[in-house]
Amino acid sequence: MKVDEVLCNIRRQPFGGAAMAGHPGRHGWCPSLAVLALITIAASAGASTDLVEDAAAGFTCHGVPIHPKLVELFHGWLSDNAPPVILRVDVSAAMEARNQFRAGDVERRDTTISFARPDGGRFGYRYLGRLTTNACVVATFNHGGGTAVFAEVLLLRFSADPRSGHLVMDVIAREPLGGRDPNRVEIKDGEVRLPAARTREGSWPAMRIRADDSIRRRP
Repeated sequence: MKVDEVLCNIRRQPFGGAAMAGHPGRHGWCPSLAVLALITIAASAGASTDLVEDAAAGFTCHGVPIHPKLVELFHGWLSDNAPPVILRVDVSAAMEARNQFRAGDVERRDTTISFARPDGGRFGYRYLGRLTTNACVVATFNHGGGTAVFAEVLLLRFSADPRSGHLVMDVIAREPLGGRDPNRVEIKDGEVRLPAARTREGSWPAMRIRADDSIRRRP
């Protein structure tokens, strides 16, 4: 029940004489229970809002960097060249899954968060900041163990699940960097700006990405 619904019910219910706190009147309604429900709902909503804001501000959950294995879930197989199969992950649940998402697996070097795979590869990310729409911008690198390193830019958004109150993270956009330098990716005027690049492997044009209800690409 929403806060405004609780308030509406409080206004509608008759008090039924001299009903005291903790005791229903003749209509069987207890004002103190309604007030308690209102306080609980408001406190829960406030806590969820703070959790989402803190996550977007520093790309953390309860002060802990988002585990790189969670970010990796948004990446499909490079050979498929397809959109992400997984679009949402439960960050709060991952904090409790300490065997699958072990804190000891995470390595932090400056602003880069990564983990080593058993096969010798490594995956990591660097949080670049957020847009005015609260979409978080993350540069990722995927090293399969050979000589090639594949880099991408992800646009991610945090929210609170309405049923569980858990912090969840959705992928909004995924753009391969190709030969572009991740250090030259800019966040400016509410958009992500990818630089142009030319290497022996090919050329990549400059690109601008905005995040709102739908992704729009502008030249």
